[in-house]
Amino acid sequence: GARRAGGRALGGASAAAGAAASALPREPFGGVASAEERLEATVSVFTASATQRVIEGTREVRGFDPARQVPKGALMRAIQSARCAPRPGTAMQVPFEPWKFYFLGEETRAALVDLVSEEQATACIDSGDCDIDSGDAELWRTPSEMVVVTAPRVRLPAKEDNGSNGERAAAAAAGEEMVLAAAAATQNMILSLSAENIGTRWCTPRACRTQSFAALCGYSHADERCVAVVHVGFEGDDGPPREQPTRDHLQHDEGVIKYLV
Repeated sequence: GARRAGGRALGGASAAAGAAASALPREPFGGVASAEERLEATVSVFTASATQRVIEGTREVRGFDPARQVPKGALMRAIQSARCAPRPGTAMQVPFEPWKFYFLGEETRAALVDLVSEEQATACIDSGDCDIDSGDAELWRTPSEMVVVTAPRVRLPAKEDNGSNGERAAAAAAGEEMVLAAAAATQNMILSLSAENIGTRWCTPRACRTQSFAALCGYSHADERCVAVVHVGFEGDDGPPREQPTRDHLQHDEGVIKYLV
């Protein structure tokens, strides 16, 4: 049968087999491909095809099935994949992993629903925009699991320090790189879960930037910043998930893709 990622069918093995067969080396350098070369080509094509299907099949799930629990093994495999993300290294050497993962229990999640609701109401009053999707508290009630991903905060040298301009610029760049690294780790985690047919939703509500949010999640707001709140669970019937761009769209959208000489 077909495997599924994030609720979307990945396709059967026959298509991958056909692609692999067409890509096998036939007559390299005028001769016949060796068994080792053909095996290497087969593995390469199958691996690339499976990876591409997981990436293109991953979708943002809008509603989860609260009756289905996510296996702990799948979560641990997702975290292991997340920890394989690239680390920053251009602005400063980072001898540690620039991310942390907080698994939230039912009590913490219930408190966060209240906090998100309060922050959403405040944002509605302040901005007049009451359709704040990322902070919709109702979407926070159904996920089986909730994971908060943080990155370290980098303290900038005081402006009064002599010769600190270069240090401030380097520290700011390092902080930005660590946030990007944590975001890459989050994507790895999402793809790993998608490969096991487990849906996700990446949120960054207004509440996650507050000290109250950090205190509920158990980290210091002065030392860490929230990069993502990932809802995890099996897809339910609470609305269609957000679709990925089609391959044709990706190939022709000049507003996203630029080719330079």
